[in-house]
Amino acid sequence: MSVTTLNGNLKEGVIIGTSLIHMDKIVKSFNGTYALKGVDFEVKPGEIHALLGENGAGKSTLIKILTGAYRPDKGKILVNGKSHSFIPVKELEQLGISVVYQDLKLAPGVSVMENVLMGNLPKKYGMVDYQKGSEMTNKALKKAGINLNPSTLVKSLKIADQEIVAIAKALSKDANVLILDEPTALLAEDDVQRLFDILRELVKKGVSIVYISHKIEEVFAICNRATVLRDGNKIWTKNVSDLSNDELIEAISGKVHRNDDVYTESQLGDEAISVQGLNHKPYYSDVSFQINKGEVVGLFGLIGAGKSELLKGVFGEMKAQSGKVKLNGEAFKPKSPSDSIKRGIGFVPEDRTTEGYLPRMPIHVNANVATYRSFSKKGFIRGGFEREHALALLEDFNVKYSSLEQHIDGLSGGNQQKVVVAKWIHPNTKVLLLDEPTAGIDVGARRDIFKISRKLADEGKSVIYCSSYLPEIMEVADRILVMSDGRITGEFDRESFDDMAIMKAAYK
Repeated sequence: MSVTTLNGNLKEGVIIGTSLIHMDKIVKSFNGTYALKGVDFEVKPGEIHALLGENGAGKSTLIKILTGAYRPDKGKILVNGKSHSFIPVKELEQLGISVVYQDLKLAPGVSVMENVLMGNLPKKYGMVDYQKGSEMTNKALKKAGINLNPSTLVKSLKIADQEIVAIAKALSKDANVLILDEPTALLAEDDVQRLFDILRELVKKGVSIVYISHKIEEVFAICNRATVLRDGNKIWTKNVSDLSNDELIEAISGKVHRNDDVYTESQLGDEAISVQGLNHKPYYSDVSFQINKGEVVGLFGLIGAGKSELLKGVFGEMKAQSGKVKLNGEAFKPKSPSDSIKRGIGFVPEDRTTEGYLPRMPIHVNANVATYRSFSKKGFIRGGFEREHALALLEDFNVKYSSLEQHIDGLSGGNQQKVVVAKWIHPNTKVLLLDEPTAGIDVGARRDIFKISRKLADEGKSVIYCSSYLPEIMEVADRILVMSDGRITGEFDRESFDDMAIMKAAYK
């Protein structure tokens, strides 16, 4: 595979040459809301091109259009000069485009060879040709800069090596454009540097890389050019060598407009929960903070900062390796989520569809699942109380539904999320942990959840509101804690909220 540039050489900083990929004026909307508003994006031969933006900026939508998951409403995609209105997934390999997602999409229970050659295992006499498969795998692994036994089970590898196996899987299909989605999210520093060395070698061999990351320092360390998206618009594409750290952060974050009609100051009480030196490496380390009764504390950070894992540690779903938690001044070491629930801690997980509700079950069951114990007698549920409680919650949250017997799967995403939050609204819940509670829901549902958070604070309860979208945290929180790389890197009272200062702390 050769690299085509105007002068035949790879230069540091500026890449000159014909575009491998040119996405031209791409428009995409969902239910009338525009995710992309005429975005241009190009990848040139022999470059590492950063695609940057906050959550909701349009990065994922753009990549899903490039890789065939979505069809654009308008615009065209040129690959090696040939125009496409849509690229089917089955044609990606033929066009030399491959993507490595943050979750890697590997099969941990089978061998490196079976993962690298998944869907393309060589056959001989109707059986897998292991000798040829090993040769093909070794070739792909060598191209990816790693030496592994093809028969090794993927689950026995450390995360960094699994990442490189995923890259080898892409390279086995002769990809000349490799899309990496948050490739260092769970890597230790030495593994990050090893990955960078591999990427530099791949570029020398002619592979162009689209590098999606929230880590500013990595953009300056490894990328030639950067494109910034914000609110579905392309802000600019520039050579990284021409950028400053502040200029890049400002382009990504833009001007944060706060709307204070949701916020009402609550009367703070005594300490509700405190965390001291909590650790669960590599996700978070030495985390300490305290929250008072009547307080909404925003937990802000970028993808991979360790926010979700920290909340799961406090809730007992993902036990911390060390450190202390106090609840109402008393030592508390959650043995399990059910133990935390009994002590008055509720948790709304990031992914409602897999963790937040009971699929194919009626709305009234989902609304009451956290409180059945309070209106059951000798193991039997008192039906009247169950219906009354569900009706009251659904009315308070303005949930749109046809009947209490309707399955929750039939509700819109926003109404599903309201039910997921509503189930924790009962007297026993003293501390509510919200992890990305407005992800994928509309503006109206989002504001309802803001108001419920403030209402809980007014009632003297405590809320940890975790989000990677800064404007909503600035709207709802009394105080903001910032996480970066598993640590608390900033703390801001409401009077000192400043979007640039908070973003700088998030990029530490």
